[in-house]
Amino acid sequence: MATSSKLYELIKSLSSAEKRYFKIQSSIFLESNSIYVQIFDLIVKQGTYNETKIKRKLRGYRGIKQFCTIKESLYQRILEGLESYHRNKYIANQITQLLYHSQLLFKRGLFMQSKKLLERAKIKVLNQEKYEWMPSILMQERKLYYRKVFGEANEAKLNEIRNEEQQTLDKLETLF
Repeated sequence: MATSSKLYELIKSLSSAEKRYFKIQSSIFLESNSIYVQIFDLIVKQGTYNETKIKRKLRGYRGIKQFCTIKESLYQRILEGLESYHRNKYIANQITQLLYHSQLLFKRGLFMQSKKLLERAKIKVLNQEKYEWMPSILMQERKLYYRKVFGEANEAKLNEIRNEEQQTLDKLETLF
């Protein structure tokens, strides 16, 4: 599919709230009259996609020769905006974000903070019965204890994690 039709279809699929969110985000991170916002607005106003009209309206812009690159970049920015807009609406996104942040903290040696995020992720998983996420959480938790972060490698805690892993696998087998 050509970038033009991809971009047009994506923009036309956005709800009013999503369009507004994209424009607000763009105004924060870009100039309000940036080429991306201008193209976005022009496409929103079109009934059918007409690239010639868009290029004619933007004739004075010096970067118009890289129009294909600009369109692809706008497409990516819109997708990133949608991701940001919907980030906390889905439990999977919330868990993924907690795991990612926990890993970032772990890599920086902030082990207690990392552990707290893992605990929050584990609570979400158990409350929502999203057991497919548990192996990732337990693996990260095991890393903390193998690093002997909390004193000696606590064999009792490591055994507890192994038991949780086995229980999770059993639950997953019955679910799938």
